[in-house]
Amino acid sequence: MYYNQTPEHAAVGVMVSAGFQPNVPYTNNRTPWSGVCLKCGQPGTPRLGMVKRGIGACAYCSKKKVDKAVAVGKMLAVDFEPMVPYKNNKTPWLGVCLKCGSPGSPKFTHIANGEGACGNCPANGISLGERTTLYVVANSELIKMGLSNSPRRRLGEHAKQGLTDVLFQVEEPDGYHLKEIESEWKAYIKSLPEYLRCSKASIPDGWTETALRTPEAEEWIMNRLGASALVGAQ
Repeated sequence: MYYNQTPEHAAVGVMVSAGFQPNVPYTNNRTPWSGVCLKCGQPGTPRLGMVKRGIGACAYCSKKKVDKAVAVGKMLAVDFEPMVPYKNNKTPWLGVCLKCGSPGSPKFTHIANGEGACGNCPANGISLGERTTLYVVANSELIKMGLSNSPRRRLGEHAKQGLTDVLFQVEEPDGYHLKEIESEWKAYIKSLPEYLRCSKASIPDGWTETALRTPEAEEWIMNRLGASALVGAQ
């Protein structure tokens, strides 16, 4: 089979420039190349061809992988003790809350995003074990998704910030499934260019769940919540 070939000295230069030091001879652009990240010290096997395309050389620095000891430490830091070994950042991680003693299974990706580990302990004013409402509010410029155990009060708070258009509401007996949707929305916002995201200066309360109101943002919400989800969409 034919592989694109790069002179070894040039290949090493590309990897080192990307912050990765190979520790075995170069083979070709598509073969995993063993070495160590010069930034975090973790071992890895990136492919030169992928690095040339702009994909990070280190899976740990790009958050595709997590060191197991680091993952456990971060869980303990939010008062949650895992009971089983770490698997990956999207698999529910069985453990127990060190505050209230309740069992739980949060996903590490949520903890890494600054969310609470225990559904029975209020995190940012939300108790996921109670009845929870997911809502979408907006004005002519911004659109926000959020969760609340007291939607009437919360929507009033957003109205004071100028987010007076209530485009969507749904209530469930608990907030675990709705939390998944909100987390996906927050991840979508993080993927946007900075000029399409909201800043804390422009909307202090809930800025991490707020984006500029664009057709693309509305389309994302309608695709996730249902084609008729938004009332009065642009």
